[in-house]
Amino acid sequence: MPSAKFFDGDKEVIKIETFIRGFHVQSVLEYVATGGYKKQPELQRFIRERAERLREQGKTVDMWR
Repeated sequence: MPSAKFFDGDKEVIKIETFIRGFHVQSVLEYVATGGYKKQPELQRFIRERAERLREQGKTVDMWR
């Protein structure tokens, strides 16, 4: 099973251990890169908020691709 760990310095931010879709991979990368985990500790909520933000910008969001 594929896995990846993301760190902020020495602190592990998140670990993914399953096959996830492209939108979710992009969301995890944004979650770590922007420090989103500091403001929103729940990844699923961050993903939902990201999807809503993208839709408000007129972008199509397909979480299953």
